[in-house]
Amino acid sequence: MSGQHAGVQAFIQCAYKNAQYVHCYAHQLNLIVGQATSQNQQVRVFFSNLRDITNFFNKSPQRIVVLDETVRKRIPHGSTTRWNFKSRTINTVYEYREQLIECMGKIESTSKQAVAINQAGAIRRMLEDSKFVFWLTVFHNIMPHVDVLYNQLQKTRTDAALIRKQVNVFQQSLERERKRMDTVTKDISASYETLRKRKGENIHINRTVAAREICDVISNQIKEIYFSLLCCFSPRSSKIPGVREKFPTQILDQTTDVYSMLQKDRLKTELGVIYRRSEFRNI
Repeated sequence: MSGQHAGVQAFIQCAYKNAQYVHCYAHQLNLIVGQATSQNQQVRVFFSNLRDITNFFNKSPQRIVVLDETVRKRIPHGSTTRWNFKSRTINTVYEYREQLIECMGKIESTSKQAVAINQAGAIRRMLEDSKFVFWLTVFHNIMPHVDVLYNQLQKTRTDAALIRKQVNVFQQSLERERKRMDTVTKDISASYETLRKRKGENIHINRTVAAREICDVISNQIKEIYFSLLCCFSPRSSKIPGVREKFPTQILDQTTDVYSMLQKDRLKTELGVIYRRSEFRNI
Protein backbone atom coordinates (compact mmCIF):
# COMPACT_ATOMS: atom_id res chain seq x y z
CA MET A 1 0.00 0.00 0.00
CA SER A 2 2.98 2.32 0.35
CA GLY A 3 4.05 4.81 -2.29
CA GLN A 4 2.04 7.92 -3.02
CA HIS A 5 3.54 8.17 -6.52
CA ALA A 6 3.71 4.54 -7.67
CA GLY A 7 1.81 2.51 -5.06
CA VAL A 8 -1.75 1.20 -4.90
CA GLN A 9 -3.09 4.53 -3.67
CA ALA A 10 -1.61 6.28 -6.73
CA PHE A 11 -3.35 3.88 -9.14
CA ILE A 12 -6.68 4.24 -7.33
CA GLN A 13 -6.49 8.04 -7.30
CA CYS A 14 -5.62 8.00 -10.99
CA ALA A 15 -8.94 6.26 -11.71
CA TYR A 16 -10.94 7.99 -8.97
CA LYS A 17 -9.83 11.60 -8.59
CA ASN A 18 -11.81 12.23 -5.40
CA ALA A 19 -10.65 9.10 -3.57
CA GLN A 20 -8.79 9.92 -0.36
CA TYR A 21 -6.10 7.66 1.07
CA VAL A 22 -6.62 7.05 4.79
CA HIS A 23 -4.26 4.92 6.88
CA CYS A 24 -5.85 2.02 8.73
CA TYR A 25 -5.55 1.84 12.52
CA ALA A 26 -2.69 -0.69 12.31
CA HIS A 27 -0.66 1.43 9.88
CA GLN A 28 -1.25 4.43 12.12
CA LEU A 29 0.46 2.41 14.86
CA ASN A 30 3.44 1.87 12.55
CA LEU A 31 3.72 5.62 12.02
CA ILE A 32 3.35 6.47 15.70
CA VAL A 33 5.99 4.02 16.92
CA GLY A 34 8.32 4.94 14.08
CA GLN A 35 8.06 8.65 14.88
CA ALA A 36 8.46 8.04 18.60
CA THR A 37 11.63 6.01 18.22
CA SER A 38 13.16 8.47 15.75
CA GLN A 39 13.23 11.24 18.37
CA ASN A 40 16.16 9.71 20.25
CA GLN A 41 19.60 9.79 18.63
CA GLN A 42 20.78 6.55 20.29
CA VAL A 43 17.66 4.73 19.08
CA ARG A 44 18.08 6.05 15.54
CA VAL A 45 21.64 4.69 15.53
CA PHE A 46 20.41 1.36 16.94
CA PHE A 47 17.85 0.82 14.16
CA SER A 48 20.38 1.92 11.55
CA ASN A 49 22.79 -0.71 12.89
CA LEU A 50 20.00 -3.27 12.87
CA ARG A 51 19.42 -2.61 9.17
CA ASP A 52 23.13 -3.17 8.57
CA ILE A 53 22.75 -6.76 9.79
CA THR A 54 19.83 -7.39 7.43
CA ASN A 55 21.55 -5.72 4.48
CA PHE A 56 24.74 -7.69 5.11
CA PHE A 57 23.03 -10.96 4.16
CA ASN A 58 20.86 -9.60 1.34
CA LYS A 59 21.87 -10.76 -2.14
CA SER A 60 24.85 -12.75 -0.84
CA PRO A 61 24.42 -16.53 -1.15
CA GLN A 62 27.88 -17.15 0.30
CA ARG A 63 27.10 -15.26 3.51
CA ILE A 64 23.70 -16.94 3.80
CA VAL A 65 25.40 -20.35 3.64
CA VAL A 66 27.53 -19.42 6.66
CA LEU A 67 24.42 -18.02 8.38
CA ASP A 68 22.56 -21.29 7.84
CA GLU A 69 25.51 -23.32 9.16
CA THR A 70 26.05 -21.33 12.36
CA VAL A 71 22.73 -19.67 13.22
CA ARG A 72 20.26 -21.96 11.41
CA LYS A 73 17.87 -19.02 11.28
CA ARG A 74 17.37 -16.42 8.56
CA ILE A 75 17.32 -12.72 9.45
CA PRO A 76 13.91 -11.28 8.43
CA HIS A 77 14.03 -8.78 5.61
CA GLY A 78 11.25 -6.72 4.07
CA SER A 79 9.73 -3.27 4.19
CA THR A 80 11.60 -1.05 6.64
CA THR A 81 8.46 1.06 7.11
CA ARG A 82 6.51 -1.73 8.80
CA TRP A 83 7.01 -1.94 12.54
CA ASN A 84 6.19 -5.66 12.70
CA PHE A 85 9.11 -6.26 10.31
CA LYS A 86 11.44 -4.50 12.77
CA SER A 87 9.86 -6.50 15.56
CA ARG A 88 10.73 -9.83 13.95
CA THR A 89 14.25 -8.65 13.20
CA ILE A 90 14.82 -7.52 16.78
CA ASN A 91 13.51 -10.77 18.23
CA THR A 92 15.68 -12.86 15.90
CA VAL A 93 18.86 -10.89 16.62
CA TYR A 94 18.14 -10.98 20.37
CA GLU A 95 17.55 -14.72 20.48
CA TYR A 96 20.49 -15.63 18.20
CA ARG A 97 22.99 -12.90 19.11
CA GLU A 98 25.72 -15.32 20.26
CA GLN A 99 25.34 -17.42 17.12
CA LEU A 100 25.45 -14.28 14.97
CA ILE A 101 28.72 -13.26 16.65
CA GLU A 102 30.11 -16.69 15.77
CA CYS A 103 28.80 -16.31 12.22
CA MET A 104 30.51 -12.94 11.76
CA GLY A 105 33.76 -14.32 13.14
CA LYS A 106 33.64 -17.20 10.68
CA ILE A 107 33.02 -14.85 7.74
CA GLU A 108 35.94 -12.69 8.90
CA SER A 109 38.29 -15.67 8.92
CA THR A 110 37.14 -17.39 5.72
CA SER A 111 36.05 -14.64 3.32
CA LYS A 112 38.43 -13.48 0.60
CA GLN A 113 36.62 -10.17 0.06
CA ALA A 114 37.98 -7.19 1.98
CA VAL A 115 34.56 -5.50 2.08
CA ALA A 116 32.91 -8.58 3.59
CA ILE A 117 35.70 -8.96 6.16
CA ASN A 118 35.41 -5.32 7.25
CA GLN A 119 31.61 -5.40 7.44
CA ALA A 120 31.56 -8.70 9.35
CA GLY A 121 34.09 -7.36 11.85
CA ALA A 122 32.09 -4.17 12.37
CA ILE A 123 28.85 -6.09 12.94
CA ARG A 124 30.57 -8.54 15.31
CA ARG A 125 31.89 -5.67 17.45
CA MET A 126 28.48 -4.03 17.36
CA LEU A 127 26.78 -7.23 18.58
CA GLU A 128 29.22 -7.27 21.52
CA ASP A 129 28.74 -3.58 22.35
CA SER A 130 26.88 -2.83 25.61
CA LYS A 131 24.90 0.07 24.11
CA PHE A 132 23.58 -2.06 21.25
CA VAL A 133 22.77 -4.94 23.60
CA PHE A 134 20.91 -2.56 25.91
CA TRP A 135 18.61 -1.17 23.22
CA LEU A 136 18.19 -4.63 21.72
CA THR A 137 16.96 -5.86 25.12
CA VAL A 138 14.71 -2.83 25.64
CA PHE A 139 12.90 -3.25 22.34
CA HIS A 140 12.79 -7.03 22.69
CA ASN A 141 10.81 -6.44 25.89
CA ILE A 142 8.53 -3.83 24.28
CA MET A 143 7.92 -5.74 21.03
CA PRO A 144 5.40 -8.33 22.27
CA HIS A 145 3.06 -5.61 23.53
CA VAL A 146 3.30 -3.64 20.27
CA ASP A 147 2.66 -6.82 18.29
CA VAL A 148 -0.45 -7.68 20.30
CA LEU A 149 -1.91 -4.21 19.72
CA TYR A 150 -0.92 -4.32 16.04
CA ASN A 151 -2.65 -7.68 15.53
CA GLN A 152 -5.80 -6.45 17.26
CA LEU A 153 -5.94 -3.38 15.04
CA GLN A 154 -5.49 -5.55 11.93
CA LYS A 155 -8.68 -7.49 12.63
CA THR A 156 -11.54 -6.74 10.27
CA ARG A 157 -14.10 -7.11 13.04
CA THR A 158 -13.21 -4.42 15.51
CA ASP A 159 -14.93 -1.42 17.01
CA ALA A 160 -14.24 1.67 19.07
CA ALA A 161 -14.85 -0.09 22.40
CA LEU A 162 -12.41 -2.90 21.59
CA ILE A 163 -9.73 -0.49 20.38
CA ARG A 164 -10.13 1.60 23.52
CA LYS A 165 -9.73 -1.53 25.66
CA GLN A 166 -6.65 -2.73 23.75
CA VAL A 167 -4.98 0.69 23.95
CA ASN A 168 -5.56 0.72 27.72
CA VAL A 169 -4.08 -2.77 28.06
CA PHE A 170 -1.10 -1.72 25.93
CA GLN A 171 -0.44 1.33 28.10
CA GLN A 172 -0.58 -0.73 31.29
CA SER A 173 1.84 -3.29 29.82
CA LEU A 174 4.21 -0.57 28.63
CA GLU A 175 4.15 1.04 32.07
CA ARG A 176 5.25 -2.26 33.63
CA GLU A 177 8.14 -2.46 31.18
CA ARG A 178 9.01 1.15 31.96
CA LYS A 179 9.32 0.36 35.65
CA ARG A 180 11.64 -2.56 34.85
CA MET A 181 14.12 -0.43 32.88
CA ASP A 182 16.37 0.15 35.88
CA THR A 183 16.72 -3.60 36.40
CA VAL A 184 17.41 -4.15 32.69
CA THR A 185 20.15 -1.51 32.75
CA LYS A 186 21.77 -2.98 35.87
CA ASP A 187 21.78 -6.51 34.45
CA ILE A 188 23.46 -5.40 31.22
CA SER A 189 25.92 -3.13 33.03
CA ALA A 190 26.94 -6.06 35.25
CA SER A 191 27.87 -8.02 32.13
CA TYR A 192 30.30 -5.29 31.03
CA GLU A 193 32.52 -4.81 34.07
CA THR A 194 35.35 -3.25 32.04
CA LEU A 195 33.71 0.15 32.37
CA ARG A 196 35.08 2.40 35.08
CA LYS A 197 32.77 2.68 38.06
CA ARG A 198 31.91 6.37 37.71
CA LYS A 199 31.51 6.11 33.95
CA GLY A 200 29.41 3.00 34.38
CA GLU A 201 27.10 4.74 36.83
CA ASN A 202 26.57 7.67 34.46
CA ILE A 203 25.83 5.35 31.56
CA HIS A 204 23.43 3.38 33.76
CA ILE A 205 21.43 6.50 34.68
CA ASN A 206 21.42 7.96 31.17
CA ARG A 207 20.27 4.74 29.53
CA THR A 208 17.50 4.17 32.06
CA VAL A 209 16.19 7.71 31.57
CA ALA A 210 16.38 7.41 27.77
CA ALA A 211 14.55 4.07 27.74
CA ARG A 212 11.79 5.39 29.98
CA GLU A 213 11.40 8.43 27.75
CA ILE A 214 10.89 6.14 24.76
CA CYS A 215 8.14 4.28 26.63
CA ASP A 216 6.49 7.58 27.59
CA VAL A 217 6.57 8.97 24.06
CA ILE A 218 5.11 5.79 22.52
CA SER A 219 2.40 5.55 25.18
CA ASN A 220 1.40 9.22 25.02
CA GLN A 221 1.30 9.42 21.23
CA ILE A 222 -0.77 6.26 20.90
CA LYS A 223 -3.20 7.49 23.54
CA GLU A 224 -3.48 10.93 21.94
CA ILE A 225 -4.10 9.71 18.39
CA TYR A 226 -6.43 6.79 19.06
CA PHE A 227 -8.47 8.34 21.83
CA SER A 228 -8.93 11.55 19.82
CA LEU A 229 -10.32 9.56 16.92
CA LEU A 230 -12.48 7.38 19.14
CA CYS A 231 -13.95 10.31 21.06
CA CYS A 232 -14.69 12.25 17.91
CA PHE A 233 -16.14 9.54 15.71
CA SER A 234 -17.53 7.11 18.27
CA PRO A 235 -19.21 9.20 20.98
CA ARG A 236 -20.36 7.12 23.91
CA SER A 237 -23.72 7.78 25.54
CA SER A 238 -22.07 8.91 28.78
CA LYS A 239 -20.16 11.60 26.85
CA ILE A 240 -23.07 13.06 24.90
CA PRO A 241 -24.71 15.14 27.66
CA GLY A 242 -21.40 16.93 28.19
CA VAL A 243 -20.66 17.60 24.53
CA ARG A 244 -24.14 19.00 23.99
CA GLU A 245 -23.17 21.83 26.32
CA LYS A 246 -19.58 22.23 25.09
CA PHE A 247 -18.53 20.83 21.73
CA PRO A 248 -15.11 19.04 21.84
CA THR A 249 -13.44 21.54 19.50
CA GLN A 250 -9.90 20.58 20.51
CA ILE A 251 -10.50 16.91 19.69
CA LEU A 252 -12.03 17.88 16.34
CA ASP A 253 -9.01 20.07 15.55
CA GLN A 254 -6.61 17.23 16.36
CA THR A 255 -8.58 14.81 14.19
CA THR A 256 -8.75 17.11 11.16
CA ASP A 257 -5.03 17.82 11.53
CA VAL A 258 -4.33 14.09 11.22
CA TYR A 259 -6.87 13.57 8.41
CA SER A 260 -6.63 16.74 6.35
CA MET A 261 -9.18 15.56 3.78
CA LEU A 262 -12.01 15.98 6.32
CA GLN A 263 -14.18 19.09 6.05
CA LYS A 264 -14.02 20.49 9.56
CA ASP A 265 -17.07 22.77 9.43
CA ARG A 266 -19.31 20.16 7.86
CA LEU A 267 -18.13 17.46 10.26
CA LYS A 268 -18.73 19.74 13.24
CA THR A 269 -22.28 20.43 12.07
CA GLU A 270 -23.06 16.75 11.53
CA LEU A 271 -21.60 15.72 14.89
CA GLY A 272 -23.52 18.50 16.58
CA VAL A 273 -26.75 17.07 15.18
CA ILE A 274 -25.80 13.59 16.37
CA TYR A 275 -24.97 14.81 19.87
CA ARG A 276 -28.35 16.55 20.17
CA ARG A 277 -30.45 13.58 19.07
CA SER A 278 -31.80 11.51 21.96
CA GLU A 279 -31.68 8.17 20.11
CA PHE A 280 -27.87 8.31 19.98
CA ARG A 281 -27.56 8.35 23.76
CA ASN A 282 -28.09 4.58 23.89
CA ILE A 283 -25.42 3.68 21.31
